[in-house]
Amino acid sequence: MGEGRRLNKAGIRCALATLVAFGGLLEMRSAGALEWELVEGAQQTISEPEPVKQDTRPGTALNWTSVESSDATTQEQQGLNWTAVSETDQTDAEPINRAIVWEPIEPGEVITIDDIDPSQDFSLEPSNDLEKPVAYSRGSMIQIGKTVYSYMGFHALQRQPNTWVSIGISAIDDSWQSRPSPCERGNFFDQCSDGLMENLIRLYNSEDWFSLDLQWVIHSLSGEGSPFNFRVGGTTFGDNDEGTKFMEGQSLGFRMARSFWKDWGISIGGNRLYHLDDTTDLPRNLYIKGTRIFRLNNSPEPPIAQVTLGLMSDVYNPDSMLGSFKYPSWLQGGLYPSMFAERFGEKRTKQRGYEKVAGVSSAFVCAEETIFRDNPRPPETANPDCIQKVAFGPVASIGIAPWPWLSLYATYKRTLNLGVSLKPFKTVPWTFSIEAISPIPGFNEQYDRMVRNVRCPDGDGPFKQCRTRVGLWTEFSF
Repeated sequence: MGEGRRLNKAGIRCALATLVAFGGLLEMRSAGALEWELVEGAQQTISEPEPVKQDTRPGTALNWTSVESSDATTQEQQGLNWTAVSETDQTDAEPINRAIVWEPIEPGEVITIDDIDPSQDFSLEPSNDLEKPVAYSRGSMIQIGKTVYSYMGFHALQRQPNTWVSIGISAIDDSWQSRPSPCERGNFFDQCSDGLMENLIRLYNSEDWFSLDLQWVIHSLSGEGSPFNFRVGGTTFGDNDEGTKFMEGQSLGFRMARSFWKDWGISIGGNRLYHLDDTTDLPRNLYIKGTRIFRLNNSPEPPIAQVTLGLMSDVYNPDSMLGSFKYPSWLQGGLYPSMFAERFGEKRTKQRGYEKVAGVSSAFVCAEETIFRDNPRPPETANPDCIQKVAFGPVASIGIAPWPWLSLYATYKRTLNLGVSLKPFKTVPWTFSIEAISPIPGFNEQYDRMVRNVRCPDGDGPFKQCRTRVGLWTEFSF
C-alpha cells in the first residue's frame, strides 16, 4: 500500500510537470505571432497616480483638491488636450451651479431626503412672464403673438409693430333722419341707411415707446361723383344718391397708444378733430382710455377677455355726464344744427354749418342751462359761450373671445350697444361684426324719452324693433 501511494504521487508530479512545459510552449508560440510596432512621438512612461491622502477618521470634514494631469503623460498617447478653465470662460458645458453648498456633518448624523433644501439661482431660469407675448392692437382687433382675435369692442392697446394700415367700413340700417321712419329694420339698401369709412394709418411706431396713427374718416361713400352704380331690386345706388356727394364729409384725427406689462394699454386721441369740408355732422371726440387683457388659460391661443375704461368728450348722457368744457377756436365749427346754434353759433354765409359750434353735444350743454332745468328757462337766457362747449363723461367696453374667430362684446358711450364679431379666416386679419344699437332702455333717460315720444309711441321695451337699430362693421388690417 505504501509503495502504491508513492507511485501515485510520483505520477501526479510527472503529469503536472508535463502540463507546465506544454503551457510554456503555447505561450511562446502566441507571443511569436504578435507584431510589435514603434509608436511615433515622445516616449512617455505612464506612471501610476499617487493616492490622495485623506484623514478618514469619523467626523472629519472632507478636503477637496484639484487633480492635475501628469503633464504630457496622457495627452499625446490618449489624444486629450487638458486646459485650465475658469468660471468666467465661455464653454459649451453647463453653467456652474452656484447653488450647491457643501457642509460637514457630525459623526452619527443621518441625512434624509427631507433635509435636502438646495437654494436656487432663479436668475438662471426662464421667466414665464418673459415668455408671454405682448397684447397689441391690430386696428380694432387684438393681436397676441401671431394670433389675431376678432373685434371685442374698442380698446387702448399699442399698434402691432409690424402693421401699417387698418381699413374699416361701418353701416347702420336707419340714420333716424325722418320721423317716423319709412324704412324696414335691417335693410341696408334703402333711403334710411347710412355708412362711413374709418381708416388708421401708421405715422410712428416704436416697440419700446408708443404708436401714433392718423385717423382718416370719409362720411360719404356714394352720391354725385361716385365711380360705381349698382342695383338692389328696383333701387339704383351710386352717383344718383341724394345728400352728400361721393367722398364728402372727410375729417382727420389721431390716436397715440402704449402697451405695457404685457396685458395693459393706454391711449389718448381725438376722433374727427379737423374737418376737411363743412359736411361732417359726427361727434368731435377727445379721449383717454385704458385697457386690461385677461388670458383665461396658458394655451398658445388662449381665450381672452378685455376691459376698457376711459373718459371722452362730445358725448352726452345726463345720467353720467361729468361736466363740460370749452373747445379752442381751432376745434370749433361744423354741421351741428340746433336752435342754440342758430342763436349763438354764427351761421356761415358761404359754407354750410356754424362757425362757433364745438360739437354734437354743444346744444345739450346749452339745454342743461335752460330747457332741461327743473325750472325751465327760455333758450335765449343761456350763456352764449355754451355753444362752444362740449359735454364729457365715462366710456367703457368689455368683450370676451372664447376662440380667436368669435367674440361677444358690449360698448357704452351715450347708450349701451351689444354685438358679436367673427373672424372667418385664421391667418387673415379681417373681421365682421353685427351690433344692436341701444337695444335696452335704462342707460340714458333723455334718449329713452325721445324713443318713447317719437320712435315707439305704442310702447318701448328691450330689443323692440322700433327702438333697436342694427349696425354692421368690417375691418381689414395689414
